[in-house]
Amino acid sequence: MKLYVGNLSKQVTNEQLNDLAVPFGTLISAEVATERSTGQSKGFGFIEYTEAEAGRTYLISQGVTADQVIPIAIGHTTYQSLQAATNEMQRRGLHSAFLVSDPWHNARITAMAGDLGIDGYASATWTSAAESETSRGEGYLRETFAYLYYRIFGD
Repeated sequence: MKLYVGNLSKQVTNEQLNDLAVPFGTLISAEVATERSTGQSKGFGFIEYTEAEAGRTYLISQGVTADQVIPIAIGHTTYQSLQAATNEMQRRGLHSAFLVSDPWHNARITAMAGDLGIDGYASATWTSAAESETSRGEGYLRETFAYLYYRIFGD
């Protein structure tokens, strides 16, 4: 989850922005935007948290207590993330999960979860970056090929 941070003092450094953001979640990056020619701050920047942290924040905002949410910030691919979640679930004796993702991604994540020994129940989210019919169509096409690739070659 990437967030815009505005109204920064021109003296704020990347390190200071990082220090401000760390207490609020698992941080990927914190960067102050600068002028290319001078390197001077533009007075804004971006902080990026892991998807695990974004999910945790959302669930807590919806009333789930913090002690019931376990963000697992491991993995750079869907399969790696599911492997990490599977390990934690097995450690806790859990065997099923709701898998929330874009609708075109659900077939692949459900198959991956099943291959990892998790009973996965897909739940499509209708809030995503893909808002136009074209971008949704591209998502379905991309995931069709990603699903076929996964079925043929694995992760």
